[in-house]
Amino acid sequence: MDVLKIIIDRQITAWERARRKAIAAGGGDFPPPQIITVSRASGSRGMYLAHKLAEKLGYQLLTREHIDYMATSEDERQRIKASIDDESRKRLQQAMKNLRPFPSMVNQYARNLYETMLPMARLGGVLLVGRGANFIFGLKRGFHIRVVCGFDLRIENYARQASVSPEEAARVIEKSDKERRKFVKKLFDADIDDPHYYDIVVNSEFVDFEELIPGLVTSYRSKMNKLKRMHRDGLLH
Repeated sequence: MDVLKIIIDRQITAWERARRKAIAAGGGDFPPPQIITVSRASGSRGMYLAHKLAEKLGYQLLTREHIDYMATSEDERQRIKASIDDESRKRLQQAMKNLRPFPSMVNQYARNLYETMLPMARLGGVLLVGRGANFIFGLKRGFHIRVVCGFDLRIENYARQASVSPEEAARVIEKSDKERRKFVKKLFDADIDDPHYYDIVVNSEFVDFEELIPGLVTSYRSKMNKLKRMHRDGLLH
């Protein structure tokens, strides 16, 4: 079985198991609806940060490839929806009805993306990288991180990681920046670099990720606790 499929199957199976356990126990939250997204500029070492943070929390890291696979598979989308409770399923259906119109060329993919990701905010336990996840969830759901750094350092980082020349690294980064900005603008009518769409923006130029991780975990848990209190008090729906 393909490694990509194995990872996705393992995570969906974990959600299904949690669902059965919750039903057997008479309902209740399962697991706490906690989720993290990481958006990163190419060469900023954002993927490394995502790996370390997921490892620290014991969460499954899902990248753009995983998300695209689930979004384009009817079977996987149905399995994810089956893992949420009836009330959450009703809210998902309503949310899908309320989606703004998308350009025709991305309409079905965009709907599939929402249908794949929105249940994850209820299921929790994953860290998502890419595909505009933070724009889908919004600040009222999840904890959203953007990782950036200076262009010259991004070139240096990418050239070293990919074993290419600085000129090739610059070309790849510029192309990636353009494609990601276009993707976010087309699907969400937003600017990927606008800090208001994130809880924390990390400039990785002089930051030690190993020292940063504990602070991110503390901030994440603090926000999740606050959202939980607001939801309990009827301030969030």
